Amino acid sequence: MASESAIGSSGSVVSADSINYEQKMYSHPSYRFEPQFPNTFGQTISLGSSQTPSTINIPPEVFNLSQSNLLYSVTLPAGAAYIWVALQALKEISHIQFYSGSNMWIADIDNLQNYLDILIKKELEQDEFLSLDPLTGIYANNSAVDVVPALRNTTVSTTATVANGAANPSSKNYSEPSYFTVSANATAVTYNIQFPLRLIKNSVFSIDKNLYFGQTTYLKVYFGPLSKICYNSDSNANPSAGNKTVYAGAATISNFQLMLAVETNQNLRTMIMDKVSSGGLSYLIPYVQAFKNSNSGTSQNISIQLDQGNGRSLMKVYHAPYNTQEQLDTMYDHANCGTIAGVPDTSATGVVNQKVASYYTQLNGKRSQDINIDCTSYSGSPLLDYMSHKRMLRGSIMSNSNIYTTGFIVMILVTLVLVTIKIIKVN
Repeated sequence: MASESAIGSSGSVVSADSINYEQKMYSHPSYRFEPQFPNTFGQTISLGSSQTPSTINIPPEVFNLSQSNLLYSVTLPAGAAYIWVALQALKEISHIQFYSGSNMWIADIDNLQNYLDILIKKELEQDEFLSLDPLTGIYANNSAVDVVPALRNTTVSTTATVANGAANPSSKNYSEPSYFTVSANATAVTYNIQFPLRLIKNSVFSIDKNLYFGQTTYLKVYFGPLSKICYNSDSNANPSAGNKTVYAGAATISNFQLMLAVETNQNLRTMIMDKVSSGGLSYLIPYVQAFKNSNSGTSQNISIQLDQGNGRSLMKVYHAPYNTQEQLDTMYDHANCGTIAGVPDTSATGVVNQKVASYYTQLNGKRSQDINIDCTSYSGSPLLDYMSHKRMLRGSIMSNSNIYTTGFIVMILVTLVLVTIKIIKVN
């Protein structure tokens, strides 16, 4: 028999493996982790209502960002109530930047917690998601749908301080994402983060390639605010039960570092360094541009203008309607579920639980759909949004309409923005 590789690489004649003597050497990278510390390493970083920046200087090495990890520890001192903590990727970081000494911006992602909340659930394959553990901040609930951490928030209005009490279960046992965890009463919370940068999809962090800049580069992250991490409640029954208050403890980040994956194969190191030194090296990289709009009213129009100054090609547009109160149990609420805690929207009640009843999109003034996309579950053409996006969700964590409407997004897939960076050695 002939192997698949032999069939694919042969010409008009395919040779059986027993008489095929062609051999090839496999060249591959080898990495070792080298910790890179901020200038303030050894000092704790305070978390509060504002953002706190921390910068790591990366030496002129041959490294791979997608194989690297961010590490830090979080401490939430005890208060007089339960501490509810959102289970989201990099919820402690609101903004991340990567740039060179010549002020060339290679990544500049604002609202990072929301970006990852939207993207990971859609773009991460289910097999990879199931391999994640709590150290990443996002992982499968590994529980029944009606207990923490599988319980979702029930509150969908802007009155999240109201004691709701009703539980809002997930739809899939064990494999659906975790949403919240809760401490024991009046007990501190401590946890560690080991976050693989490759999970920051559609950015330079997700490109599995060796990079060499010939100069110092910089990774700058902004920690906070606390309102996107945790809150207090006098109930541990579910995320929306009890009287909820803003967490006001002296929370801190410690041991922040970048575990940089540095190339150890000397031949590959020399090859890429010579390329940069001799004439420069160009990379096409995806570059995320985040926009946040505040809208009100029953009918909203959101328009974003992009041109050649933003990059070479527009690849994707994602839109998520977040709750106007981004704190407490609604800090990551962009659900568009027709049924919350067993109570459905109906033709008699109208839209109560959902944020978006219908929508349509345009690109360059031309409608992407001939019809308005109906998001309700009780109309004559229900859940058209899920039908429109279903093929794009295949293989992702969003494996049914219930999970999709919990992490509701509007997607326009066109041809993210590609930006070319030119790397030239600076003496």
